[in-house]
Amino acid sequence: MQRDNNLKKNKLSVEVESNKIRCDLDSESAEKAYPDLPNIKNDWSKHSQYVNLRKKYLYNKDLEAYETIKEKFPGFRPPKS
Repeated sequence: MQRDNNLKKNKLSVEVESNKIRCDLDSESAEKAYPDLPNIKNDWSKHSQYVNLRKKYLYNKDLEAYETIKEKFPGFRPPKS
C-alpha cells in the first residue's frame, strides 16, 4: 500500500487572535439558554475554577429537573455528581 504524500505538501496554518477565547459558551445563544451559567470572557487565568463552577451549575440544574419529574418517572435516577 502506497502512502499519499499529498498530506505533506499541504501547509496548513492557524490564525490566533491574541488572548481571545473562542468557545461555544461565549455566545449569545448560550447566554440566552443559561443566563446564570458561570462564564469568563477572554481570561484563562481562572479557567479551571470556572470549569468546576459550570459543572456544579449544570449538576444543580439537572437535579432541579429530576425533582420535578421523579414522581411521574419513578425508575428515573437522579444525576450523579
